[in-house]
Amino acid sequence: MTLDQPMRSRVASLMSAPLVTCRLQDQISLLAKQITTHTVSSLVVLDELEQPRGIVTERDLIGKVLAQDLCQEGLTAGDIMAKNLLTVTPEAFYYEALLLMVKHKVKHLIVVHNHNLAGLITIRDLIISRSTGALAIVSSIEKQDTVDGLVKASEEIEQILQALVEERAYSKEILQSITEFFDRLTQKVIQVCEQEMLTGGHGPPPVAYSWITMVSSGRQEQFVKTDQDNGIIYDNVPPDKEEAVASYFQLLAEKVVEGLSRCSFAKCKGNVMASNPLWCRSFNGWPEAINAWI
Repeated sequence: MTLDQPMRSRVASLMSAPLVTCRLQDQISLLAKQITTHTVSSLVVLDELEQPRGIVTERDLIGKVLAQDLCQEGLTAGDIMAKNLLTVTPEAFYYEALLLMVKHKVKHLIVVHNHNLAGLITIRDLIISRSTGALAIVSSIEKQDTVDGLVKASEEIEQILQALVEERAYSKEILQSITEFFDRLTQKVIQVCEQEMLTGGHGPPPVAYSWITMVSSGRQEQFVKTDQDNGIIYDNVPPDKEEAVASYFQLLAEKVVEGLSRCSFAKCKGNVMASNPLWCRSFNGWPEAINAWI
């Protein structure tokens, strides 16, 4: 796999413009005709002030209308559009658009210039630009369902680092990019380990929780695979459930730490890791521990 095109191309040179748009009140039959007529995969939905409010894709028409047998329900663009719009500027770099898509798991970004709609950039635009190496790495991480698969996928991230260095990217750009990819890898390791807990008979997480990373990764300054510095904060539970919940997260943390270790994130020699009960606590338990430390 090679990253054969600069990752620092500008969004302006990759985006689609002018856009094919529709209105909030447009019927789905009109949306289907526009997509077919203009041979596009999506429409940007505008309000009465010409401001973007959402996006309707071919997948929306299929999944939210046809698959639900709702063709005769009088649905409009406003009913089925995706509303979580993310924007970039025409001056943004390729890698910045890619990181937004990776971080938020979207395939479309609105391009805005001086508060005006300038274009749209999609996963397809990035592929056409032939900078497919980074996209392939993202896809490789996302499709894995075992730690073994993630170990192999993690090795490919080094290609992103090499490409950015060769293109003389600024240090801040390199650090943010590599941190984002390592964050996605960590999230996937956690997902795989949660599934292992399910299949092992331990069930899903009993309460909401957050996995926290510290030091260089927490500052978005990850450059190479450093040792682990992490922890878990889980929601408060009644006293009679504290032991069971703590045991669950302790076991989950041990699995995640071991998975990250196999992906070449060395275990912390100081044992500052979620697998250590000192770094795996309830929401109320953390302030108590911090106050005791200081």
